Amino acid sequence: MADGHITHNLRVLGGGAWLDPTLHNTAASNADGKQIVGLPRFASNILAIYTIERVPGLDVDTNVHYVGRRATDNANDSWVGSYTTVDIGTRYATRLWNTPTTFRFDITNLTDRHYWTNIVPGALTGYTGAGAASAQLGAPRQAQVSVQVDF
Repeated sequence: MADGHITHNLRVLGGGAWLDPTLHNTAASNADGKQIVGLPRFASNILAIYTIERVPGLDVDTNVHYVGRRATDNANDSWVGSYTTVDIGTRYATRLWNTPTTFRFDITNLTDRHYWTNIVPGALTGYTGAGAASAQLGAPRQAQVSVQVDF
């Protein structure tokens, strides 16, 4: 993970994971040396936060998430593609009635990307035979507003 200021107003945080999710010494010879179901070889995230100096307490941010393609079976015969999602947001910190208060507005999955977020071996019925996997749909575009009051 890396974190630093590019300029006085721009802070960037990011990280990535490069994995070797490989099956070893399995009971099924067609699975030996194959990629583990549901794990990408690479995933990353980068967050940029920009402070608006003309409006004290106001920040805007963009967060980009990337997940590489993932196997859906132990033999690696089927895969789901990689995906990238983008989130944006704003935060305004102020004082109301001498109480620290923060307003937030965020939109997650800005482009409304359709993707599979979680892939696990085995069917929902409990069947764990070859070729069975369960997957969960990723969240659609969502907007959220919040107010935080610190007492």
